[in-house]
Amino acid sequence: MRNAILRSAVGRRRIYQSHPGRPFSSLSVTEASGARGGHPEPHTLVGVSGLTFASGGGDGTDDTSMEYGAPVANINTAIATITWTSASNINTNAVLTILTDDGDDTDSDTVAITVNAVDDAPAFSAATTAVDAAENQQAVGTYTATDAESDTITYAKSGTDSDLFSIRSSDGVLTFSSAPNFEAPGCGANDDSNTCTVIITATASGGSDTNTITVTVTNLNDNSPTDMALSAATAAENAAAGTDIGTLSTTDGDASGNSHVYTLVTDSGGATAYSGTDFAIDSAVLEVGSSPGFNYDSGTTSYTVYVKVADG
Repeated sequence: MRNAILRSAVGRRRIYQSHPGRPFSSLSVTEASGARGGHPEPHTLVGVSGLTFASGGGDGTDDTSMEYGAPVANINTAIATITWTSASNINTNAVLTILTDDGDDTDSDTVAITVNAVDDAPAFSAATTAVDAAENQQAVGTYTATDAESDTITYAKSGTDSDLFSIRSSDGVLTFSSAPNFEAPGCGANDDSNTCTVIITATASGGSDTNTITVTVTNLNDNSPTDMALSAATAAENAAAGTDIGTLSTTDGDASGNSHVYTLVTDSGGATAYSGTDFAIDSAVLEVGSSPGFNYDSGTTSYTVYVKVADG
């Protein structure tokens, strides 16, 4: 027996039977040396029709060695469809050894396989990334790819909201060009969303890869309450303790619906708490205090009340 058909990186070889018409009893294919320093790499048969695999002899799919029997036509068809898979990013060579046995004679053949280097594109660890970024700051994050050949990688931005961002081409540092304001969103197709999308492209000599970044701008309590008002400001001189005078309200620029706490103080500075008994506050309601000293006839017909408000 001479050669068997083997399709590989170096071409084709054919094994002929020395006794025409007699089926092979067995054929085995092994890798003498692998592309990972002697660790065999898998090979696969595209066509396995009519083959009977020996126990422990693989099944024709991703086998480092295989052994099977079949009529010669099936053997030749199977050998013709062998594919060999090299290890990723390894550029050494390998040798496949083919052994044949028809019961009377044995033969062997070897096929040298040369693994040619391919310049791989850089790759991000994920195709999409979601991140939160608080308003009033420009920082977003650093997004880098890796390159198997350690080629220089450059980074660029694109996408719906890319005009709102800056990216450092040398290291993938992504920032807002201007700090975002949660209360005045500028992202999305209509520039009215706090969810922003930017695509980062990493490019090297072997190609490129992308990572789609979704940045959600989050709210901060960054606006002080203003424009405090009282719905009513009169009380009868003989009003009982706890009688409602008016409801307090406040304007707040934050969009989160902050709660407000009202406290009576002694002056506009708000540093000293009120300790008198003429007035009290229950939640957001100004009311008559526990021991009011109102006496219209004494000539005191108005009072100045200081209220401090804090948001939370």
